[in-house]
Amino acid sequence: MKSPNSIRCLACSIFKDFLDAILSEGEMNLDVEYISSMLHMHPSRLDEILEEKLAENQNISRNTLILFGDCHPYMQDQMKRYHAHRVAGINCAEILLGRKTYQALRKEGVFFLMPEWTIHWKEVFQQELGLDNTLAKEMMQDMHSRLVYLDLGTRRIPRMILNEISEYTGLPVKIMKVDPSLFKTHLESALKSLQGDLSVQSTEQQNLAFQSMALDMIEAMLHQADNPNQLQSDIASQMRAFTGARVVILAQFVDEFDKPGHKIMVVDPERHRDIEKADSVHAMLWETRHLMQSKLWEPNAVNPDIGRFMKDANFEMSIAVPLHVGKKRVGALLLLGLPDDNSIGMALKMLDIIATILALIFRNALLLSHQENIIEKQTRKLRESESKYRLLFNVAGDSIVIHSLHGNFIEVNDIACEALGYSHDELLRLHLKDIDASPSDYAMNLHLKTIQKKGALVFESELRTKEGQLLPVEINSRLIDYEGGSAILSVVRDISERKQQDKKLESLLKEKEVLLKEVYHRVKNNFMIISSLLHLQSSKIKNQKALSLFQESRDRVQTMALIHQQLYRSADLASINFKSFIEQLTGNLYRSYVSNPSKIKLLQHVDDVSISVNKAIPCGLILNELITNALKYAFPGNREGLLKVELLSPDENQIKLHVCDNGVGLPKEIDVAKSESLGLRMVSMLSQQIRGKLRVKSSKGLCVTITFPRGEEQTVEEVKE
Repeated sequence: MKSPNSIRCLACSIFKDFLDAILSEGEMNLDVEYISSMLHMHPSRLDEILEEKLAENQNISRNTLILFGDCHPYMQDQMKRYHAHRVAGINCAEILLGRKTYQALRKEGVFFLMPEWTIHWKEVFQQELGLDNTLAKEMMQDMHSRLVYLDLGTRRIPRMILNEISEYTGLPVKIMKVDPSLFKTHLESALKSLQGDLSVQSTEQQNLAFQSMALDMIEAMLHQADNPNQLQSDIASQMRAFTGARVVILAQFVDEFDKPGHKIMVVDPERHRDIEKADSVHAMLWETRHLMQSKLWEPNAVNPDIGRFMKDANFEMSIAVPLHVGKKRVGALLLLGLPDDNSIGMALKMLDIIATILALIFRNALLLSHQENIIEKQTRKLRESESKYRLLFNVAGDSIVIHSLHGNFIEVNDIACEALGYSHDELLRLHLKDIDASPSDYAMNLHLKTIQKKGALVFESELRTKEGQLLPVEINSRLIDYEGGSAILSVVRDISERKQQDKKLESLLKEKEVLLKEVYHRVKNNFMIISSLLHLQSSKIKNQKALSLFQESRDRVQTMALIHQQLYRSADLASINFKSFIEQLTGNLYRSYVSNPSKIKLLQHVDDVSISVNKAIPCGLILNELITNALKYAFPGNREGLLKVELLSPDENQIKLHVCDNGVGLPKEIDVAKSESLGLRMVSMLSQQIRGKLRVKSSKGLCVTITFPRGEEQTVEEVKE
């Protein structure tokens, strides 16, 4: 069939290759004018161009065939006003594939690539839609499962470009061959309708068209289900496209303080936003609250105020759509300024059918928006809390690090970065072993296990900075809960200054030790000089009693010299090993006073005991007096005997000193404390000085026991048996 020459066709350039091929066959004689497909990105501009072209055709009485989908919101109204005919189809993909195939692929999540758009894909995605690689992948993978390139068979398949688009969107691409006969059938059907062969469509066909548009509209809304703000805008814009209304208002019914009210959420188009200030709009919403189904309003059939408003705004016909879920009234749609044609009745029926679905979608959008607001408030509080934490975290005087149980850094503060010489990002890429200066991982692993077992640990270590310098630190670590798991928080304190002070103190202590040893050495030498002087002096004394006194004094001086010699040689300058001292002292005295060792036997039992300087000298003098007294007086007349010296430590607090002999003992009338003998009086006084308990037993010889504390807490007692 050949169309008359008077028929003009306004076609989207998407169809150019296909349509030119059909026209070249000579079966159709259309006067075709192509309009850029890129105007899909600018619906208002497309509306203006089509309006201009249709008006021009009407002026010269030419019939017009439109080869476009529903590419701008006023397409249906535009066709009716200019009595133009359009090839059936929601968009170019449906026109080429047919409704059944198109719907099946849409349900599978297909995104269609047309040949012309494929060539200009970067302009579409990057310039028009503003999608960079990340956003394109996120949006496309969220809404679609794959790409399908519609091969019209009129040009070479751009496989390299398709691979680029696939990589950019992260979706696989398939090539689908389009059957040109189906497109040709759609075109012929539209031409017949234009020529009057199909002048009146059946009611069933109109119903199917409305149902198809309604399903597409709801499907488009559901795609925005997780974006409540956008979904509310989509409800208004989709309803405007569906009904051809000039203005659509979407409102929420709210009850505050038990008083019913409403809140206008969306006005589409946005340029008519001021309409929400009109009292008549709020009156219309108030009346819609009480409706149970959609209602058509005409200026002469409503209250006078609303009627005047509708006439002034040129809203000749409008529809109010109540949105309720069960008995709950959720909101309302006002479709203002509908085109005056015979499809309004059908639109009312369809609106009543989909109103409940719209109400559910709208209610869910409101609930989701409410939840998002709550989440946003909580997120804001968390961010404020995190900001405060971050401030405290970074202004702390010590390094603070958070790391996993395995030693991977999770967070560090600015002080830690500054101390170790790394940037924040560099440090977060490191492991504890990267900065631990220990020669092996053993110590680090032991610390980690101890913290996990005990919950906390304080220890000293050395860390290696980025420049390789060693940093002595004290680490206070604690097991914490962090982001749903366990982690370790460590406060790391630089102890370089403390270590330097410790070294200075250690150096001072060594100097003091050297000085004390020198003092002890010189004191010992002085005692030895005094002893030598006494010895020289005694060589000139003929009186035996005086000579004996000199000898006793010399022994006492040598005893103190021996103690200072022990102190000089001791590693601990505050105490001496008394076992070594007793062995030397008793040996010296034994050799001085016993000319025949076979007559007097010496037994020693000395525990390995250290005694402080304050008690060492008195104890040494006591031993000197007791041993000297026993060797001089216990065995007169070349008598045989036994001398036993013991120093015992029965517990950590007490020391017992025993000096016993089986000699003649002390006369009964002698009182140790009041004795005229200097030696015995010294024993009593020195026992008091070391807070000792003195016990003297004179039976079958003499046994003197002194029990004294290591500390200063006991009281002295003197007992004679």
